[in-house]
Amino acid sequence: MKYAKLFFTAALIAGAALTTGCKEDREPVDEPSDVQGLFVNEVCSGGTDWIEFHNATDTDINLSGYHVQDNKGTDEEYTFPEGSSIGAKSFLVIEEGTFEFGISGDGDSITLLDEKYAKIDEVTIPAMEDGFTYSRIEDGGSSWEIVEGGTKGRSNSGTPDDNPDDNPDEPVNPGESESPILVNEVQGATIDGEQTDFIELYNPSSSSVDISGYRLQDDKGAEEEYVIPEGTTIEAGEIMAFYKDETFTFGLGGDGDVVTVLDAEGKIVDTIEYPAMEDGSSYARIPDGSDNWQVVTEPTPGESNGQGGGSEDPETPSGHAAIRLNELNGNDKFIELYNISDEDVDITGVYFTKDDEDTFTAPEGTVIPAKGFLTVWSEKADGDHELIFDFGLSADKSVKIELFAPDGKALDVFKNLSTALGETWGEDDGKYDSKDLGSFARNTDGTGDWYIMVPTEGKTNAGSEVLSEKIEW
Repeated sequence: MKYAKLFFTAALIAGAALTTGCKEDREPVDEPSDVQGLFVNEVCSGGTDWIEFHNATDTDINLSGYHVQDNKGTDEEYTFPEGSSIGAKSFLVIEEGTFEFGISGDGDSITLLDEKYAKIDEVTIPAMEDGFTYSRIEDGGSSWEIVEGGTKGRSNSGTPDDNPDDNPDEPVNPGESESPILVNEVQGATIDGEQTDFIELYNPSSSSVDISGYRLQDDKGAEEEYVIPEGTTIEAGEIMAFYKDETFTFGLGGDGDVVTVLDAEGKIVDTIEYPAMEDGSSYARIPDGSDNWQVVTEPTPGESNGQGGGSEDPETPSGHAAIRLNELNGNDKFIELYNISDEDVDITGVYFTKDDEDTFTAPEGTVIPAKGFLTVWSEKADGDHELIFDFGLSADKSVKIELFAPDGKALDVFKNLSTALGETWGEDDGKYDSKDLGSFARNTDGTGDWYIMVPTEGKTNAGSEVLSEKIEW
């Protein structure tokens, strides 16, 4: 649990007012509070912790002497000072520094008590990654969900018109933009120890696009976003690169990161998650604008990525870097690997993990031929097989499969997120259900997007029937 004392000033939202409080050493009483219509509405446990309260009634509520606790109870509770209140139909946010306890990203609880220590509301918070909040789907409602970004100090289900005091730089339910602009290439690796991050955008349409006010973000979201200046236009077919420090200030991680582009209205234009890369490499669409992403060793910022764009094709990764996850089947219980290179690759010591726990390691002398396939079967699969992993593989539960080189360098990953808890693996229902349907498979061997497809164990996925929407995480 975090105990950082950052001493931020609490946000005052929609008529709410508060000042620093003090602790009273008492435990909650058994009976519930008489206070009605006051809720813990949203909680953030990553970065700067905060708690949002919602007054669903038509009258202001006096919060003087009310208490807020995490799972440690009175140890570090926060008490609203005299004169604190929350306006009718409004929201109030208190931030870490106003309260001294830390909200654990591994799961915690928040309890709201009245001045007599009678319970008004309580919520148990699941584990969450930074950048996500735990939020009531409807303000004051009974159903909760994990959401990315959150709606701090605003309605959880509203629109900008419902929230006149919204910060315009923080879109509510942004949705997807109709802009044709694509992220075409990114680099987060280093060359000679110097950071050379860049983000390249591409306009595949036949018309110019004004990208004034568009925003570039990494996995920290709006925290350090870059807003593209007024008057910036990408012509039809043009490629435009943005470089760290010359434009954006956030750093792109060499161990993998996320790049998101939002339009001037805050709607998502494009977003990609790129893998770990060796120094000097970039992650690029091959050819420009396609769904085929590759790690390339000769970046081309501001220029075509090749294969139809007029420049030389980038070098295909070799050795362990050429090995990819290609097909995962929870019905027949197998995981298929693919070698995208033109040379045989000895994968002795290459390993994959399931849900950060179970591991299979390729034994001595295991080789995947050039442009070839290798299938590893679960011990629960029918029949006799040469390569076997000693754990199960579900077709409908949340799961994460990661592929690593012998030195621990990440090579590839597949995720089927939990429908309720995001990146929580194991027994939760997965976002995508392939049970009795087929495999999770790439539409282009080794490099394509993931779909549920008719199984093609040991053979190319090309031409196999697609049974689902594109799988995203």
